[in-house]
Amino acid sequence: MLLIPDNLLLATNIILGWVLPGAMPYSRGAPVSQCEYMTPKHGFQPQITKAFPTFEVGTTRNTPPKIRSDESILIKLKSSLGIFRGFMIKAEEAETSRIAPGLGTWWVNSSFPGVSYLNCGQRLQNTLTHNQETFSHTEVVADWQPPLNFSGEVRFRATVVEDYKTFWKNIVSETLTVKRASSQQIRVVSLEENQMLERLDRRPRQQRQEERLQEREKDPNSVDTHQFRFLEHEIHVKPPPNQIPSGNGNSKFRNLDRNPRSGASKGLEGHFWSISMLLFKLILM
Repeated sequence: MLLIPDNLLLATNIILGWVLPGAMPYSRGAPVSQCEYMTPKHGFQPQITKAFPTFEVGTTRNTPPKIRSDESILIKLKSSLGIFRGFMIKAEEAETSRIAPGLGTWWVNSSFPGVSYLNCGQRLQNTLTHNQETFSHTEVVADWQPPLNFSGEVRFRATVVEDYKTFWKNIVSETLTVKRASSQQIRVVSLEENQMLERLDRRPRQQRQEERLQEREKDPNSVDTHQFRFLEHEIHVKPPPNQIPSGNGNSKFRNLDRNPRSGASKGLEGHFWSISMLLFKLILM
């Protein structure tokens, strides 16, 4: 059952999960070995007759939902049937039928207990699962970011455990459209500016992300206006011929040549020898 309420909240069925507290396998969350199949090892089959719980999957001002690749979207798994005991969720390309590692990156507020990341396919934080035997929630809230160079349709796939015998898998959301951001839209931060920002803001990146999540939870329809990304860029050990520093410190490149016989150091060395020769002549006189 897929729903799109009037408030433009992207709603969908999405469930995931692993184990009832105190029960055997995966009671502390899904292992990396289940990144592909997302199936609890309880000895039971997934539900095919019992109605799916309904989950709100994200918020966006667009219908159908769409974001740029330099933006993020708030994802909320909210069960309409009550408490669930475990879960697992990942994003994937909607147009592919092959099993693949999760797409993009997840961020979860550390104040929300019982949720952790999985690094599936050697990709960081691309899957979410529970991590406590006592996990018992009616909803999970997280922030999802697509890869910066991605463009296409995305869907969210989930498995949810209601109790030890009852779980659902292969719950697939409606599609989310991701448009690759242009180079003009993406804010590229230079190495020097990056270092300056780090000096001015001592907060860890996780803390900054959590504060963003808190702001967006208060107003899910708000636009994240202060998000930016640090991009890899070429760092020159020596400036190119057409980028010689002017000496005012504002050049994009800095001369990193630390050879004491280069540049201004040669001038100092010349002055030293001139003074030495002058003193030597004075002594001979």
